[in-house]
Amino acid sequence: MLQNKGYIKFAGSSCVDVIALSDWEQALKEGHRTRTFKAPDEYGDMVEWLLLYPTLQPRDLETLYNSTTVSFNKTGIMPYTAIVDPHTEEEMIGIPRGQTSLQRLKDAVLTAKKKLNEQHGPSVSRKTVAAIRKQQDQIQDKLLDGNVSGAIAQFRKLQKSVEKQPQSVRELAAVTWTILIKTAENRLAQVERLLEQGKRNEAFRVLKPLARAFKGTELQERIEALVQKAQGG
Repeated sequence: MLQNKGYIKFAGSSCVDVIALSDWEQALKEGHRTRTFKAPDEYGDMVEWLLLYPTLQPRDLETLYNSTTVSFNKTGIMPYTAIVDPHTEEEMIGIPRGQTSLQRLKDAVLTAKKKLNEQHGPSVSRKTVAAIRKQQDQIQDKLLDGNVSGAIAQFRKLQKSVEKQPQSVRELAAVTWTILIKTAENRLAQVERLLEQGKRNEAFRVLKPLARAFKGTELQERIEALVQKAQGG
């Protein structure tokens, strides 16, 4: 059912599926529907992926089986489907073996989704999350290149783009600010070392873009004090 094209499209905007397979280790040894292929992971390393579940690696099956996923099945009979509240990780709807159909599963998901939206506000689509993560990656690239000002400018655009989104989306975007502040603090520590070594001109070159980028933020006062020192004040 999870490989049904109609369900895949439905799940893309309605839920996140987690699967726990029993006897998965034995299945891997026997090669029962567990063929793998090699492809790069997010770090560029070549790893094995499951042909049956192409977004999972064999080790992911172990992680999923050892997670709380299995604990929802109190019947001792498989398969068992549980609709889980992502906020509390408590079961909302349980569907035992023999009672699961594609339409019943969709109806159960939509019932749970409606209840969660009433309690926590509108749900967020994967498309929205993917767009935010893409911008976060671009901001991170700028930081790695030393372009802090460019990273700040892009963060401001990201921040503006999520102003009318649910709180969960705004919180996801806000994580980027924490990264930016940490990066800036590392730069300021570098400036302090340069000033201790008497390298005021070099320190000022590092400070100049930071002063513009972090004006009006919690780092402004610290940066201004260092600028004064760099200028001989």
